Amino acid sequence: IMTNTSRNVLIDHVQVSDATNNDAGSGYGVCVYRSRFVTVQNSTAMRCRHGFLMHAGSMDVSVVNCQTTNGFDLHGFDERRIAIVNCSGDGGDVGNDAWLAGAQRVLIRNCQFTEQLGFHANVHDIRVTDTKIGGIGVYSAEPGNTPTVGVPAGGIVDGLLFERCTVTG
Repeated sequence: IMTNTSRNVLIDHVQVSDATNNDAGSGYGVCVYRSRFVTVQNSTAMRCRHGFLMHAGSMDVSVVNCQTTNGFDLHGFDERRIAIVNCSGDGGDVGNDAWLAGAQRVLIRNCQFTEQLGFHANVHDIRVTDTKIGGIGVYSAEPGNTPTVGVPAGGIVDGLLFERCTVTG
């Protein structure tokens, strides 16, 4: 399921599975791309490349009461005001070392992640509260070009706050 340059979207009670094509831009369960005011709720995305993906400047997105076996991914290309609440899955990433721009003003609250949650270059103002996490990765990148996609990269994580969280790995 993909929203692309959309506004005021509700995705409710959907089940996506086996979206596994590994070509660039494919294999995602629910993809919010260049969209604003999107709510995804009460949904599952199993056995996908990424279960839930926010990308390319998406803003004001809420993912609530959702579950995935393949992660929550804020792809790091200017996502703003993203909330992931009461969700569970194997982990995910906030940001991406292949982009100069990072996610900003992200809230992750009351979630359960069995694996690592990664925070990448140029993400700002990230708040994680009341969440169980299987591990934390914080990654900064030296300025230059990324070897895999050849785009400019570099930057640091800035403003990362954890409150009442349990880290198990």
